Order: sequence, then C-alpha cells, then structure tokens
Amino acid sequence: YANQRLIFGGNDNYGNLMSASRIGVINDFDPNDGTESDAFSASIAASEKCRIVAMVKFNDELRFACTNGEYAVSLNALTPTGIIQSGFALRSQIGAPVGSAICDCGGLTAYVAKDEGAIYGTRFDLLKNQYSPISLTSQTSGVVNDCINLLYLRNRRNQEGNLLVGLNRDGSMFGLEIDINSGLVGAFRMLDYDLEIPDTVSLEIKKIASAEYAL
Repeated sequence: YANQRLIFGGNDNYGNLMSASRIGVINDFDPNDGTESDAFSASIAASEKCRIVAMVKFNDELRFACTNGEYAVSLNALTPTGIIQSGFALRSQIGAPVGSAICDCGGLTAYVAKDEGAIYGTRFDLLKNQYSPISLTSQTSGVVNDCINLLYLRNRRNQEGNLLVGLNRDGSMFGLEIDINSGLVGAFRMLDYDLEIPDTVSLEIKKIASAEYAL
C-alpha cells in the first residue's frame, strides 16, 4: 500500500507487471479516465526472466525484489504518466527466489539471494556514488544455511538491537544484528527444528518474537 493505492505484482500470467489501484479506491484496478489518480499498470522489465517476488516501501521509493534483481521506483512517480516518465531503476542484479520477502532495514534493503540461499543488502555507496549489493551472511559461520525467508523486527525501546530474522530450509531460525554502515554485526541461532521447509512457507515470526520487538 503506497500513496493511497493498493499495489500488486508478480501474478502467474504477467510476472513482471505491477498494478496500482485508483487513489483512495483500493478495489478499483480498471483504468478509466486517464487522470493522475486513475488506476494503472506497468512492466518492470521486458524480460521473461523477471518476476516480482516481493515489495517494500523504502524511504521515498517502492522497492521490488525480483527473480532477476532489485528494482526501485519513486513514490512520486506512482501515477499513469509518472511511471512512464520515470520507469524502474535497477538497484542490484542479485535475484530473489519466489516466496521470499524484501525488508527495509533502516538504511538498506535485504533479501535472500535466489541461487545461494545467502542474504544480500542493497545500500547507496557514497564513494562510488551508486547502489551496491553487500553480503550480510559472509561471516555467519553456518548460522545461515540455505535461507528461504526473512523478516525485520524493530526494537520498540530504541534504534539499537534491531533484528533481521530468517528461516533456513532445515527449519532452523536465526537472528542477524545489522549495522547499516559496515554490514553484519552478529549472528545467532534462535530455534532448531528437524523438518523440511517448502519454498512457499510464510514466516510466522509473531509467535516467537519478544514483546519488545515490533513488526
């Protein structure tokens, strides 16, 4: 939901298509009068390899985790003419698997890498003056093992101690403490289960999260 529009993407027939409802009418997805408040649709990339996996509002942008990379569009461009003029910007060429989430980690976005089961973040590199992916699990010593989903929990009491919580395919859960400047601060296992997890599992973190964390 952004700019009073309900936004969908990644359906079975048109995986790279984003559809936005009319402003203030979240069940109206039919273009009618062509005004800036009208409903509209737009393709992220003209590629059969691109399918929208998840999306999240991040600062003044809407970010899309797709099977062929991460894309972004300005919230101000979410209009029928604005989306044509602005288009979608490629932020990272690291794709995400179907069923995963993309998280706003307060300075970077994070999601599971499609072909690795590792976790990457995308942040703006001031020295290079461009967006760059960084590995958030290169030093986790086996805590992250074929991750399939993520959720970011913000500490209710302060800005420190926020957790990026993940679920591995073997059923184990882990927490990552993220420093947005340097990347990973720490990693630890939270729960262990001896079971196989399907790709489309939903991470029900509310059941195990401490009360001092908020979704």
